[in-house]
Amino acid sequence: MAGGYPKDWNSRRRKVYQRDGYKCQNCGRKGGPYGDFELHAHHIVPKSQGGSHKKSNLKTLCKQCHDAAHGKGIAPSQKKKKRGFWSWLFGSSSKSSEQKQEYTPEDRDDDGYVRLGKSNGKGWAQKKVDKKINKRHGGCPECGEADLTVSWIGLKPGKKVKVVECESCKAFYEPIGENELHLISSPEELDPSSSALLEELKD
Repeated sequence: MAGGYPKDWNSRRRKVYQRDGYKCQNCGRKGGPYGDFELHAHHIVPKSQGGSHKKSNLKTLCKQCHDAAHGKGIAPSQKKKKRGFWSWLFGSSSKSSEQKQEYTPEDRDDDGYVRLGKSNGKGWAQKKVDKKINKRHGGCPECGEADLTVSWIGLKPGKKVKVVECESCKAFYEPIGENELHLISSPEELDPSSSALLEELKD
C-alpha cells in the first residue's frame, strides 16, 4: 500500500461517493455528476487508530467538512436540520430511505462480523490498548492466551458495539468497567451504540 492506502483506493473512494449519492454526509453539498463540490472519502475510525480502508469505515465528505474533521477550519452547517458532532462523525440514525445502507460481504471478516476499527495491521494505539487489557486480565479468561483485543463491531450502519475478543479461541466478552469481562455468545447480545468514546477517536 503506497502511502498507507490500498492500490484500489481511487476505485474504492468512488464507490463510496456513489453509495452516498455523491453528497457530503455532513452538510449535504453535492459533487461528482450532481454538483461542483470536491468530495473526499473520510475514515470514520481514523487510520491512526487502526481504522480500515473498508467501505463500511468510509463516508463521503466535501473538502471543507473533511478539513474540519481534521481540525482545519469550520464545517458548514447542516441545511435541513442540525446534527450533533457524533451524529455527523458516525452517520445519522435517521431511517430515511436515502440513508439506509447495508454492509456488503466484502466489509465482513471471515466470521461474518464487520470490525470498524480494524485493518490488516494494528496501529500503535490498538496495540497499546490490547497490551493494557491483556496485562489487566492476565490474558483470555477462557484459554489463557494473551490475545485479547478491543473491537468495535458494526451490527448495522450507524449502530455498533464495543467488545473484547480473543484472537486465539474466538471468545467474545462484554467489558464491564475496567476490571471485569463478561463472557457472551455473540456481539448481538449487547445494546448498540451510535458512537465511540472520545479518547478512542483522537488522531
